[in-house]
Amino acid sequence: MIGAQVASAIMYIHNRGIIHRDIGSNNVMLDKSKGAQLIDFGLCTYEQNPKQFCGTFFYLCPEILEEKPYDAYCDWWAFGILLYQMFIEKTPMEMYLEKVPNIDNVSFMEIIKIAQNVRVQYFLHLSINAMDVIDDLLEKDPVKRLQETDITRHMFFHDVPWPQLI
Repeated sequence: MIGAQVASAIMYIHNRGIIHRDIGSNNVMLDKSKGAQLIDFGLCTYEQNPKQFCGTFFYLCPEILEEKPYDAYCDWWAFGILLYQMFIEKTPMEMYLEKVPNIDNVSFMEIIKIAQNVRVQYFLHLSINAMDVIDDLLEKDPVKRLQETDITRHMFFHDVPWPQLI
């Protein structure tokens, strides 16, 4: 349900023309009575095709890493990373960097290249629907990435009462 609450918050701000650009575990607050709340709107923009390199590094979509114009779907990429982290307890980048020897000697540009090529690793305890929604959100081609209108219909969220959340 936490994932659906965050997704609902993203839909809410997107419907108002806002791109958050910094969705991650540090910017989701869990409230006992209200559930998951999206916080820290300091990097938000109303600009529809920004080019600024901003956000929390491990959650950045390929478009931002490549310094290309991006849109609100950068938030859905970050949401995919967040879902992965909720299940695995680490981001895909954290998992990958644990295996890199002498990481302290790697330049920022090299880390960006590593981030662009990180492969998502799954574990047996994840359901097919969980892996599928993460794969759909972490599609590197933004045109093929899970569309906002399809998120509520994805099998991963099949039992979520969306009208009550949004």
